[in-house]
Amino acid sequence: MKKTSQGLIVALAILFAATTQVFAIEGLKLQIRCPDVVLSWPSTNDETYLVQYRETLSTNTPWETLTNLLAAEMGTNITTFAHSNRVDCPAGQVFGMMMESSGGIGLSTLASALTVEERNQLKQAREEARLVALYEKCKLEGREPYEWELKNQPPLPLSAEEVRARILKAKADRAAGLSSASIEEPSGSGGGSGPELAGDGLTPSTGFYQVVRNGLYLSGVQNGMLLSGTVDFPYELGATNIGTPAIRLYANGVSLPMATSEIDSTGRRVLRWNTAFSVNGSYDIYAECNFDDEWIFSATNSVTVSNLVHFEEFMTDFGEQIWVYAELAVTDASVLVDIYTDDGYIGTIPDSTTTGVISFLWNLRDSGGMLLTNETFYGVFNVTPSSSFNSPIQAYQSIFDSDETPPFKQPELQYQTGSSFSQLGNGGGVSAARALPPWLTNQAVITWNKQYGWSSDDFIVAWGNTIFGLWNRTDGMVQRGVVDVLANPAADYPYTLSPGNTFNGTTYRLGNANKTNLLFYLAQPNYRNFFYYGHGNASRIGDYVNIGGGTWPVAIDEDEIRTALGNPVVDRVKHPYRFVFLNTCKSAAGSLCDAFGIGKLTTHRSVFQNNGIKARAFVGFLDAYPIPSGANEFAFSEAMLGQFFDEWSYGANLDGIVTRAKQNAFWPLDSSATIYGAYNLYRFYPY
Repeated sequence: MKKTSQGLIVALAILFAATTQVFAIEGLKLQIRCPDVVLSWPSTNDETYLVQYRETLSTNTPWETLTNLLAAEMGTNITTFAHSNRVDCPAGQVFGMMMESSGGIGLSTLASALTVEERNQLKQAREEARLVALYEKCKLEGREPYEWELKNQPPLPLSAEEVRARILKAKADRAAGLSSASIEEPSGSGGGSGPELAGDGLTPSTGFYQVVRNGLYLSGVQNGMLLSGTVDFPYELGATNIGTPAIRLYANGVSLPMATSEIDSTGRRVLRWNTAFSVNGSYDIYAECNFDDEWIFSATNSVTVSNLVHFEEFMTDFGEQIWVYAELAVTDASVLVDIYTDDGYIGTIPDSTTTGVISFLWNLRDSGGMLLTNETFYGVFNVTPSSSFNSPIQAYQSIFDSDETPPFKQPELQYQTGSSFSQLGNGGGVSAARALPPWLTNQAVITWNKQYGWSSDDFIVAWGNTIFGLWNRTDGMVQRGVVDVLANPAADYPYTLSPGNTFNGTTYRLGNANKTNLLFYLAQPNYRNFFYYGHGNASRIGDYVNIGGGTWPVAIDEDEIRTALGNPVVDRVKHPYRFVFLNTCKSAAGSLCDAFGIGKLTTHRSVFQNNGIKARAFVGFLDAYPIPSGANEFAFSEAMLGQFFDEWSYGANLDGIVTRAKQNAFWPLDSSATIYGAYNLYRFYPY
């Protein structure tokens, strides 16, 4: 590493500001012990650390990793690291300087940390070094130093009159034949003090350090915590990879779509979890980060979720109407559901329950009958229990397993006086008394986002498999078992397939050159069905090579799918898919289904119809799924897929199709095959 010039480094700094992927240790100390820079920080025996350095704070300056996986020093609660030979020390001199972080304090310079004696020593050493350099320069030029050079006092600039006089003298000298004469060099006699360097005359050379714990750490979470409402867990992440990581929160081994990475009001990176979308009970939670297939996990903590109101995750979407549905932690209660938009209060819908379930439909009209066209609505649940809140929420799956249609209810405009509610009865309008957004503090709040239907129903088919010698077999299997079935012109209702897939012709193979094309196809509004065959995991699909620890020549991550479709983790679903089958390992183990606008909940198809949206379903695997190798296995897999898509094309129920595929005598679907969304969806279910 290049050492600094100009004597001693005098403006080293510690970086405490969080970057995209690294979060600094608090309590970090920095000392200069010539010629080294020594870092020290609080530590525990079971931790390892990443130490990085860069010369500037510019994001264009990459961090240089000085050491990684540095083990904490045993038998002490302080770990140190020396950045060697960073300081040019004056001969025979050793300086000791120190600064310390208190967390998030920004930048400081070491020049201000020097004692008076040390500052004088630095100035003297610098002056000695300057004189040595000056005599070397003059020796090369064959002259003696000028007096002003020895004093380090350059003469003041000449006045206009002096310049004019010297020009006239030079002309006169040339006229007198003195062309070889030169203008006299300034001697410094009579010259004023030259410009002094700022401060102590010490030219700073900056550098920045950060020390982080290796791995992923959740702050503010402890075993036995009782959680309710929306909670923020600040996190720290130490990794050498460059880029934006995909971070997910898991509960009992299942990713939580309603937990997202956010920046809170103080600028911290946090995992924000709306616990109202998780059933009351105990959970083992941990965070998982994927840096280009470098998987990092936080420690696991056991927590308990306890909310008076519980919501189902997929019920955040609506079309022509909203199904207002919530499960209470008590059996008997009266409920007032306040309806808001971003513009303010719409009205209140009263309800009551003796079963612990609030369930009714709202046709998006206010109390005056006016149809509201907002894209976002908020439901604030004000619950008055008839019994104490002391039991966990029950699972009311019976409502989701039937074609039962909930009753319709209309909002009633109300105003609040103390704790009582009264009818306004004015037939419409907005009540200013309730215009304040209570969802900022109320824990029982659900946001419904508009989801529009679609007219087209085209199908995307793609595959990726880099196993040497099996490309042609995979191509043939997808051709005959999938493409030729879906696009068969002799069928009553053949699908229109994405480019690269032709009946009795070609299939689309995913590779680096055409990854962009596949993402483009997925985003087109006419495509609402997708089948992918090949490699994958809980958060990606792609092409994998199991050589040298495993690499992904091409991969499409969950976040790339969300970005292409405009389906963020918690927001309106702009481009939902009708049917998705990811024939890859562990495709149902994460939240890939949510990326396609299909909630991670198995339910009856009528639930979607009750909400006025198109029914949809996702098929994937919780475990690894074997890839065929021999010719017979490819033939068996081709036959199984052919039957699967033939049944789907002519309108069989999805649960029956999957059940029969699992029972295939020659190449069965893995037993971990799972359906999310409408388990009993069929192709021609009403659009």
